[in-house]
Amino acid sequence: MADFFIITKALKDLYNNSQRLVDNESSTLQLINVNGLIAHLCFIILFILIDIKWLAIFNVVSVMLWCVSIFCTIKGRYRFSILLIACEISAHAFAATTTMGLASGFQLYLWPAVLLMCILPARYHRSAMACLTLIIAPLLLLNIFAPFEKEAYQDTYSWLYVFNLISASLPFIFTAIVVRMIFVSHLQRMEYRAYNDELTQLVNRRRGYEILNIAASKNQSIYIALGDIDYFKRINDSLGHLKGDEVLQGVARLFSQYSEGKGTCCRWGGEEFLFIFIDQPYPDVLSTMERLCQDVPLKIQVDGLDSPITCSFGLIKLDKQECLEDALSEVDKLLYQAKNTGRSKVVHK
Repeated sequence: MADFFIITKALKDLYNNSQRLVDNESSTLQLINVNGLIAHLCFIILFILIDIKWLAIFNVVSVMLWCVSIFCTIKGRYRFSILLIACEISAHAFAATTTMGLASGFQLYLWPAVLLMCILPARYHRSAMACLTLIIAPLLLLNIFAPFEKEAYQDTYSWLYVFNLISASLPFIFTAIVVRMIFVSHLQRMEYRAYNDELTQLVNRRRGYEILNIAASKNQSIYIALGDIDYFKRINDSLGHLKGDEVLQGVARLFSQYSEGKGTCCRWGGEEFLFIFIDQPYPDVLSTMERLCQDVPLKIQVDGLDSPITCSFGLIKLDKQECLEDALSEVDKLLYQAKNTGRSKVVHK
């Protein structure tokens, strides 16, 4: 069982590292460049073996172009590198297929290139369309006008087509995997940005409402605590907004530590934070909030500030028949009751 968990963790780490790799445009492009370079080195040997010297020389030039593409990628000239790849793949497929016929299978390399050109130049719409044209036009023309077989190469077709089919399938599968990983990565990033506060990295108000509505629809027990930083305006006015942001981040980290495994802390707006506890015993919830209230001035230190940082909270249980907005309004009143009766305390109902 232990070995299974170790293998599972290793596979997850490999997937996460691969996802970070393909999410980087430069890394993805260099993988493709190296793939293309190795393929054309193999083609040089292949065409020497079947005695088509001019195609062997053609692939020497191709290798040089892939080296140029690698150099351009290093320099950050991704658009030029992608256009160069499209031109080389199209030219090679056209030259090899018109020389040996469709039965040789060299036109198959255009298929993964079509998929490749759809995903790489995402920021450059015109370049993307140019790349697709460079790939699709030869693909259509070759399938319509190129000869199927040539007498001189009959002996090579049986193994050459299988070789090219496998060789073209591998980059197609690789590109499809890259497409999927990029899609998942972008989806996760958009979801994170939609549901998390950029400054504090806590979940935001939108996500907080979703958590509350889902829990309410399941008739779960819900406690909510609304709190904010006492005299926060003084911090901004005396020390500046950058220092105020640092305080918000420090408080958010502490709140996140206290809510981990017990509930969810949301940045509700400004210096306000909402804690959501689902199916937690009330004594544990109250104890957590009171300890947090006591620990804030001890663990959040700000240079240049005369008084310690404190927080005030209101805490209620959400009744199953109660409207969510009414509950939020009620806990807001308890928060202000805490502020009006000395601050740095939890007022609960």
